[in-house]
Amino acid sequence: MVDYLKGAGPFTVFMPTDQAFEALAPGTIQELQKPENHERLKNILKGHIAKGLHSSSELKSMQALETESGRKLMIESSGSGLKINNAMLLGRDIVCTNGLIHAIEAVQLDY
Repeated sequence: MVDYLKGAGPFTVFMPTDQAFEALAPGTIQELQKPENHERLKNILKGHIAKGLHSSSELKSMQALETESGRKLMIESSGSGLKINNAMLLGRDIVCTNGLIHAIEAVQLDY
């Protein structure tokens, strides 16, 4: 995935927080790291990445966004903030050299 993210961007990454990973069922990460689950893990990671720069102000006017895995992230904007597939956007518009990062409160597994 490192080489992928070094490729043609820019990218918008929805990065789960440490607490989001801690909230996963015990053994989930270890299971996904097994060689036979490599493609599934890659697909889950790509499910957190969208092509282009999508700032929080732009996301507020969107209903959905397609990820690099081909899945759609549903976007909900309300007075309490932005949600991506029911996960609150916590940190917003973190600028990096090849795009933006938004911290989210949940890992987006298969849905």
